[in-house]
Amino acid sequence: MVALTSYARSSLSDTSTHVLVAGGQDIVFAAVDALTHTLMALRPTAARRHLDFSADITADHAY
Repeated sequence: MVALTSYARSSLSDTSTHVLVAGGQDIVFAAVDALTHTLMALRPTAARRHLDFSADITADHAY
């Protein structure tokens, strides 16, 4: 499992196989954006399915 986090030492980091640490919320969003564009270029169908799933989860937890 790959984790993207702002904290190198966290329970998420401890349970992940690979950890990408991006300090600060703006950098995390930039990293997510870059990864999304890369996946859309390499595997558009699978990436779209996962993005739609992620959007559904985000909408359910928006405040």
